[in-house]
Amino acid sequence: MKRIFLFLFVALCLTPPAKAEEPSLFLTPDEQATLSQTPRETRPLTKNTRARDSVTLKAILYLGPAQWVFWLGDQKWTPLTTDKIFQVVSVTPNNVTLSRLDGKGSGKAITLLPHQTYFWATDKIEEGRAP
Repeated sequence: MKRIFLFLFVALCLTPPAKAEEPSLFLTPDEQATLSQTPRETRPLTKNTRARDSVTLKAILYLGPAQWVFWLGDQKWTPLTTDKIFQVVSVTPNNVTLSRLDGKGSGKAITLLPHQTYFWATDKIEEGRAP
């Protein structure tokens, strides 16, 4: 019996410790590595983005400071997304702060909660989607 315990003790001592992984609710380590290696994507300037007079934050999926996704209208935004109209200032689990660029590289910053719409012409935030 002592030999069995001695054998188990030696086997446990010689077994290398498990590799510590960063916790993720939705992504595997391979998916996290792929996400960090993905090149930045730039959205083309289209009639819809030029004529955008309101912006609605539909949802936020926040996994960490560098791992988040939110939906602005029907467009998915990630930390790698760049846009000619909007710049992401910050993302938290509860809100997104955006800046609408004015051609000089700066603009007015707004903070939206999910299901809020900002109207640029009236400078107002309203609950719900734009009509």
